[in-house]
Amino acid sequence: MYRYDAQQNWSHISGQQQSPINITTHHRQLIATRPTFTTYQLTKIQNLGFKLSLSGHGQATLQQRPGQWQELHFHYPSEHHFDDQAAALEAHFVHQFKNGQKAVVGVLFQLGAPNPVLQQILTQVPPQAQSQTTAITVTDWLTNTAYYHYMGSLTTPPIIEGIEWYLAQQLQTVSPQQLTQFQQFFAKNNRDIQPLNDRAIFKLD
Repeated sequence: MYRYDAQQNWSHISGQQQSPINITTHHRQLIATRPTFTTYQLTKIQNLGFKLSLSGHGQATLQQRPGQWQELHFHYPSEHHFDDQAAALEAHFVHQFKNGQKAVVGVLFQLGAPNPVLQQILTQVPPQAQSQTTAITVTDWLTNTAYYHYMGSLTTPPIIEGIEWYLAQQLQTVSPQQLTQFQQFFAKNNRDIQPLNDRAIFKLD
């Protein structure tokens, strides 16, 4: 198991397009192709001890290409920053295109009102190393918002590059009590911010 307190020891080949990054929201190129998402429903929650892994069904259209949703997991605090500000929590929806290319859609959560969808998830988390069937719709986290897009990497080893990232501009909320519940299930697990290295950041709207 990789250690977040020893990230400097994570091995990678090039390291020039690593994730996560800080998104400077006014420094981006506008593209008029907002992603679309077709009913995302969780059907299984797994408690792996070091993270919650959630799966189900849903499909995205990302820059006019269909991507199949594979898995959802969370990081706290957020891995990506907006204008040098971290959020309390970040959800990653991992997708794959037909050619094998991977894309991750990220949704950030700021402290605020209780999130009813998160509450449904938290109340159904099974004991460690077990799984639980469920039926929770999470589409609302993904729709009705613009997205920031850039090319990066996975944020956990093997931190391979060539990953398409799409980050929702609209932040969701998570209450302090809900965040405390997440902290009971797994430890802090956010990767440090990585250099941008002259990569372009696009806004899809």
